[in-house]
Amino acid sequence: MNMLSDAPRRYRIVFRGECGAVLASVFSDVTIESHDGYTCVIAVVRDESEFYGLLGRFADLALRPISLNELGTDYTRLRSVPSGTRSHTFGPEMDTTTWLARMAARDPSAPAIAVGPVTRNIEASALDARSHALIRLAGLVARGGAESAAVYEQHVRTAIHHGVSPDEIAGALIALLPAVGAGRMMAAAALIWPVLVGVSGISPADGGGEQDQDAGAVRRSPHA
Repeated sequence: MNMLSDAPRRYRIVFRGECGAVLASVFSDVTIESHDGYTCVIAVVRDESEFYGLLGRFADLALRPISLNELGTDYTRLRSVPSGTRSHTFGPEMDTTTWLARMAARDPSAPAIAVGPVTRNIEASALDARSHALIRLAGLVARGGAESAAVYEQHVRTAIHHGVSPDEIAGALIALLPAVGAGRMMAAAALIWPVLVGVSGISPADGGGEQDQDAGAVRRSPHA
């Protein structure tokens, strides 16, 4: 793993099991949230040595991450909250649960917090860049309408740039299919596939996949 700059980087690390109390007794420099059978740790590290040192401390506690993602900058902060509660903040003015309640109440000022440059939206969402890019692409597909090929290309390229694989894009489309229907999905796939061919090294000969005769499932692409 190479950290390309000297700027501190922020990571979300998830463990199975509610071990927040144990971690809180050992770590004073991370944010810990524990609920619903999982524990989430958000930590800021300055370099590779500190990063691997943090993972080593988890290993000393016999904890193995089930998910590790690099987040954005430090605009969005996870509050230090008791086990069983959840809250991220949009800077100093609002936490995410308050934002959701205001959206549900149709407060016209609520959307403004998450609208603006993509980088600000990533920070406001508290998602890692990969998940954010994949969700935005899926949202574009779900919305439907007369979106141009250029709009789809921008979203697909952003997802690939952030490390989303063609298989993950296909998986997102498969998950959406029951909700949006085959017609909308085929229309979206016709715009997504040429971009994947152009930027990810997939051969057009792979189009359509190969059916598993036993399970009826589409096999994974060897290019992912």
